[in-house]
Amino acid sequence: MSNQKKRIIMEITIQTSHVRPSEKLINFIEGKVQKLEKIFHGALKAKVFLKTENAHKNHNKTVEIMIHSAGRDIFASTRSEKFEIALQKSVIALKNQIRKTKR
Repeated sequence: MSNQKKRIIMEITIQTSHVRPSEKLINFIEGKVQKLEKIFHGALKAKVFLKTENAHKNHNKTVEIMIHSAGRDIFASTRSEKFEIALQKSVIALKNQIRKTKR
């Protein structure tokens, strides 16, 4: 009998409002969010929400990420001029939340 643990792959859902994300952006999101699973053990689902507000202004791209696990949920929301930057900031915020709770 093997001592290997079963690995559950986190389900990632991407929702949008007033945005049609490119395949490149979707792959970028999935790659960044999937990496959180390495430090947030037990993560079951991730919901990523992209929206554009006030299209004529800078920093109008918002990324919200909610990670659901069996024990708790974590959430981050950031705004930037590009979705990629907002996503990276949200991922950093989530990593910080995870690290604080592990102490």
